[in-house]
Amino acid sequence: MKVSIIVPCFNEEENVQTFREELLPYIKNYDFELILVDDHSLDDTYRELLKLKRKNVVVLRHKKNMGMGGAVKTGINAATGDVLITIDADLTFHPRFIKDLIDKYKETNADCVIGSHVLGKLSEDIPLYRSIISKISNRVYALLLGKKISAITPIFRLYKKNVLKNIEIKSNDFNINAEILFKLIQNKKSIAEVPVTLGVRRFGYSKLNYKKEIINHAQLALKILLWRVESLIRFTISSGLGVLVNISLTYILTEFVFGRNQYLFAYIIGLGVGILTQFIMHVIFTFKTKDYVVKKFLLFYIYSILMTIFQVFVVKNITNIVGVDYYMPVIIGTIGVFYAVSYFVNKLYIFKN
Repeated sequence: MKVSIIVPCFNEEENVQTFREELLPYIKNYDFELILVDDHSLDDTYRELLKLKRKNVVVLRHKKNMGMGGAVKTGINAATGDVLITIDADLTFHPRFIKDLIDKYKETNADCVIGSHVLGKLSEDIPLYRSIISKISNRVYALLLGKKISAITPIFRLYKKNVLKNIEIKSNDFNINAEILFKLIQNKKSIAEVPVTLGVRRFGYSKLNYKKEIINHAQLALKILLWRVESLIRFTISSGLGVLVNISLTYILTEFVFGRNQYLFAYIIGLGVGILTQFIMHVIFTFKTKDYVVKKFLLFYIYSILMTIFQVFVVKNITNIVGVDYYMPVIIGTIGVFYAVSYFVNKLYIFKN
């Protein structure tokens, strides 16, 4: 098993020496590659990193500052290992815990193993307010994510490489760790944790502004909420387009082709084209799926035909009983019934990854 260790670096020239003294000794017994990503540092970080370059130590440099998340993504794209480990350049999570991550992975075969300072401990030198903020924020994040995970934001983790390849990562800042975790949960990937100790930075300065830490946590909580409803918003847009196609085509066929006495036939055609529109939108926009498209298309259409029969029954009966114009049943049937059921059927079954 090959292990890729990714270290994002920005203005870390004083810490680079610790890589040779404290990082390399703890990984030398593994089949490893060390990927050091300089995020366009303003000091001599890149020059110091080049001194470490060798066969299994890769040094990369951004032409402009991309943020910690950008550096992590660069490392992920360059990695060739079976598993990836991300770790801070200041080594506040000490490299001796890398063995714990790997041992837990071998024991559980989890898609992600998190080094949790919440399950472990914080250094006595860490300010009390940071400890309190960390505990409260991680509990809030766990509640928002709907998963019992103790440490949501730390970078110190192990991932299966093939799992990360299949998720889209957008964040370029410190939020990348929470985003990856959310998307792993969203895709029902297995997650394990091991207790570790979080130390303090010995050289340089932290890139986090702790005066704004509470604001940053609030912003991240909002992002998690948006991530949770993103698929619902996308589904609403795709379904809305299908409904618009359905209603528009039904109207055109009824008013200009078949006549009002054939509105039910026109509605079935309109609904069929609307269903096709929805499927295309779900593939390229809502769920962004590339696998088993033909199978999903057949499942989607079979399901939609059954829903069409149900809708026609509802539309016809509402029209006969209530006596309203046929456009109202179309809206009620499509938006009210079809949308509510379809979201869960599509998300949990048809377009399930």
